[in-house]
Amino acid sequence: MSSTDEISQTAVPDHFHHAETAALTHMIADMLERLTSHNDQIPLSSSTLTRFHSRAPPGISILDYLRRIVKYASVERVCLLILLVYIDRVCERNRSFTISSLTVHRFIITGVTVACKALCDSFLQNSMYAKVGGISTKELNVLEVEFLTLIGWDLTAGAERLQDYYRNLVRQHPGFRMVPHAEVVTAAILAETAATGRTNLGDWTGTSKYVEAAEFAENQVEQQRQTQLHQQMQERQHKALLQQLQLEQHQQRELANQMQSKQRTQLLHQLDLQSAKVVAEIPTADASVPFYGGFSYLNSLESAQRELDTRMNA
Repeated sequence: MSSTDEISQTAVPDHFHHAETAALTHMIADMLERLTSHNDQIPLSSSTLTRFHSRAPPGISILDYLRRIVKYASVERVCLLILLVYIDRVCERNRSFTISSLTVHRFIITGVTVACKALCDSFLQNSMYAKVGGISTKELNVLEVEFLTLIGWDLTAGAERLQDYYRNLVRQHPGFRMVPHAEVVTAAILAETAATGRTNLGDWTGTSKYVEAAEFAENQVEQQRQTQLHQQMQERQHKALLQQLQLEQHQQRELANQMQSKQRTQLLHQLDLQSAKVVAEIPTADASVPFYGGFSYLNSLESAQRELDTRMNA
């Protein structure tokens, strides 16, 4: 995509619960227009007729019909986006059902009715939805029961799945591109402030329990990511500290061994000095010096005995 194409495109937030309702309505209507144009080429038979089929296509376009519903029924963005999920679920469970120009309008007003009841804190009565949708209350009641049967009462979807639908919706539309939410909000606030002289953030804050749940889920994911990063950092710090302790213990052992070796060497040296000193202090042997005070006496006794023996033998 060239830079010129990006400039001509309208920037929308990268998360569906921050998207502007008007932009979301436009993208959904465009997708439904393309879907109905394709399915209108499929031959219609009596076996594929449902309560959602009209005799002729209504005289109001899909975009104007969605805008009318959003305006007078105060439909939140999540109830619009989940219509795409409902279409896939109904068509998956009922292979013969198609969204065409004969069924799309009744499907939209019925889908919005059950979505608001399932996902929003507050919703209107069926008589009001029927008046906005251009059908009778009795017909809407019948369509609601038929819708719940076709979809198997599966009326909710996770935030991640809705985000996938939103992401694909933006990618398939040539007039929009996703950017970080902060950029869109800043641009919108500046534009509104410049035009009106005041700031209104009403369209950028969600009020339904589903939007709050989606924001809570994102916060939980971010907290889990931060917790994992903190745990990984603690593990690395613990590993580094353990390695440092092992290194210090090794160094201490080496130092202790060196000290012991040095002490042994010094001790041996001292012993050698003491031995040399003792040897040096030992007197030189002399025959004239009596040992134990008796060696000279014994020598004199032996001399006297020899002299006596000589005299006796003379």
